[in-house]
Amino acid sequence: MKFNKSIGAFIMLVLFLVPGSSCAAPDSIAAIVNKDIITLKELNDYAAFTGMQEQGARVKSRQELLAKLIEDRLILQEARRSGLKADEARVKARVEDIKSKYPSEAVFQQTLLEQGLVQSDLEEKISEQMLMYEVINKQVKSRVTVDPQEITSYFEEDKKLFELPEQRSVEYIVTREEDKAAKLYAALKDAKGFGEAAAAAGVTPGTLQLFKNGQFKKNIEDVVFSLKTGEFSYPLKAENEFYVFRVTGVVEPRRQKLDEVREEIRDILFTRKFQEGLASWLDKLKAKAYIKINVVE
Repeated sequence: MKFNKSIGAFIMLVLFLVPGSSCAAPDSIAAIVNKDIITLKELNDYAAFTGMQEQGARVKSRQELLAKLIEDRLILQEARRSGLKADEARVKARVEDIKSKYPSEAVFQQTLLEQGLVQSDLEEKISEQMLMYEVINKQVKSRVTVDPQEITSYFEEDKKLFELPEQRSVEYIVTREEDKAAKLYAALKDAKGFGEAAAAAGVTPGTLQLFKNGQFKKNIEDVVFSLKTGEFSYPLKAENEFYVFRVTGVVEPRRQKLDEVREEIRDILFTRKFQEGLASWLDKLKAKAYIKINVVE
């Protein structure tokens, strides 16, 4: 059943990104958003799903989750007010994509039933999700622009952000057997090529790009970055494994030029502006909406 659970979680993702309008008894209402309601069941299911997906992260409070559901409902309402329609062909293609993750049609339908759904429910939720994305693109994303001067200013403000650390291209082997590492090292001292020496020692060589940025253990980094092109290390022990490195290339630290990072900076600024624009747009939707929130424990 592990496979079914993972696919079930995928379906829940589609469902809870955009909760659908549902009717329930008054005592099960968590919030009213204009003429729509959000039930306690929707909130409870969304809380369970979020907790499952965010293991190790800060667990959001139920108030935070309800606030997210309210925002999603406002976005969906705005999409419908704007007269947007989901592309049926895209909806059906998305359903088929989900189906392809199942071993069979029967398993797909059974998993839907376990979630209390039929295929038309899933199609409706996907349609709603697409409407949300479309209205956000139309009302927010399409209006975001990044001026070339903004990119230049961002680059000039802190050029240290675009400094590349020293780099080494290396051939290496890793083995748990110290005698194999020693045999390789001896072969390298006899001026054999790295591949030939590795074959003689019975180990498989690999290649790697190492940056001097603290990502590797200090004893490895210190040794590798003391080597020049063509030089090799003695067997280095890290935990229960032994490494031997041979440097094949050296790139000195340098500061990137604006043309190298222009698109990266544009993406940073675009994302920042989009997030700010989305927050402002949502605030406006909330300001003109009728929202009643019941006490959520």
